[in-house]
Amino acid sequence: MEIEKFKERKRVKLGKNYLVGGMFFIIIGVIIFSFSYILWNSIVSSLPSAIEHNSIVGSLVWTFMSGFFFLGIFYFFWGLYKLRKIIKKISNKVRIYYGASSLIICLPFIFYGYITSILCGPTSCLWHPSVLQIVTISLGVVLLISSLICLIYELLKIKGDPLESYFMEQMKEISIEPITEALYKVRIEKLGEDLEQINYICGNCGEKNNFESLNDELGLLKCINCGSKNHLEK
Repeated sequence: MEIEKFKERKRVKLGKNYLVGGMFFIIIGVIIFSFSYILWNSIVSSLPSAIEHNSIVGSLVWTFMSGFFFLGIFYFFWGLYKLRKIIKKISNKVRIYYGASSLIICLPFIFYGYITSILCGPTSCLWHPSVLQIVTISLGVVLLISSLICLIYELLKIKGDPLESYFMEQMKEISIEPITEALYKVRIEKLGEDLEQINYICGNCGEKNNFESLNDELGLLKCINCGSKNHLEK
């Protein structure tokens, strides 16, 4: 049971690490993407004759940045997959769905706002955003920040007593899974009003008061006489 609990605890920890790592890579990608446009603009404005070299540098920066986005999205959704069970038990599903969808939706808004802002002339290309493009980028940033707030808030809930309660519930489910043979119900024979005058009878062989406990919380008993598993309702 302790081994199963350790595995479950490790899975939750990995899921949280993947989720946080994914958000980190996406944020770094957005920062690099934004900074590369501003840097491109300043270089091209000062050295218009070097547009060919600037284009190569810009392409390399965007290729490098795209790696952060792909890694971020992969780790983010892999983390959500790892935490899917505990999210159903502890987290607010609306916030999780909003955070996950907004984190992905914000990227096209940011990309569109930046890419369509490039104006090319005879000798160089400059980043010159319009009001609409600035609004589009701003909307993407707002979606990104709000999604991060929702996701981080829900991640902070996966700890302490709620987390331990989740582990206990998972262990209960795991403890029942290996039982593939017939599960009998203990028959109770009352001999009087006194609780001490009660016989617990095996549902399979009829043996009285001859059990060993398998799981006190679930009321699982094993008949010593025939070896069958019995369930005692509390």
